[in-house]
Amino acid sequence: MRPVVGGSETMRAQLRHLLDCAALPAVELRIVPFAAGAHSGFAGPFTILRFRDDRDLAHVITRAGDIYLEDPEPFAQALRRIKRVALSQRESVAMIAAMAKEMA
Repeated sequence: MRPVVGGSETMRAQLRHLLDCAALPAVELRIVPFAAGAHSGFAGPFTILRFRDDRDLAHVITRAGDIYLEDPEPFAQALRRIKRVALSQRESVAMIAAMAKEMA
């Protein structure tokens, strides 16, 4: 059983929004299943910002505020580890679609 936050209508709308985003060419949506156990994503949210001038940054959200790091490699490594345990995009989209259907 999954927790419902904001009611089933709100959850269903959020899941459908994720499906719309997953259909965009620049978006890769992947779910890490609970069965994967602890993984690199548990350390907290981060984003790797890629710029045309090859000057990439890591954006890390902390309780103390946002941090921008000039060396994104540790986060690129974490992302590779997360992708190894994540479902494929196709599997993730199917799982989200099934969850949205459950909320109907």
